Parts: sequence; structure tokens; C-alpha cells
Amino acid sequence: MTEIAVRIENPEPGTKAEFIAEFDKQVKDLIEPYGRYVPIAMSFFLFVALDFVAFILGWIPTLILRLIIYILTHLQVIRVKTEMREVQRLTI
Repeated sequence: MTEIAVRIENPEPGTKAEFIAEFDKQVKDLIEPYGRYVPIAMSFFLFVALDFVAFILGWIPTLILRLIIYILTHLQVIRVKTEMREVQRLTI
């Protein structure tokens, strides 16, 4: 992976470059103590994102199969048959 970073050596006071350098330093100082938790957080958010995508895409095969069964039923290729069967039930 290629890392692209802007490094400014001795920016002039009051310039945009000084602001960017100071902002970069503050962000690094803020994140540095929590650096060991970054992989855990990234893996958690990746899991949640993939779980959401799987949930959304999981309905597609079900809807397609329902459509196929509906079409085949109306074309009388398949039939729905109701049967009465003798069953045993356990009750308490």
C-alpha cells in the first residue's frame, strides 16, 4: 500500500501550511494512545458493513424463488396440493 503524506518543514507563521502542520500534529497526538485499538475497531466496522450488505442481498434469492413458483403455479407446471394426514401429538 502506498502512503501519501504532506510533510512541511518549518512552515512560515500564520500560513495555511502552519495550520495544516499543527492540525496533523494534534490529530496524531490524539490518536496515538488508541493506536492498538484501531485494528479491532476497523474489523468491527467491516463486519457490521458486510453484515448489513448480506442482510440486504439475502432477500434477493427468496424473492426470485417466490416469483418463479408463482409463475410456474399460474402456468400449471406445478400445483399446490393440500393433504390431510393423521398425526400424533404429545400434550402435557
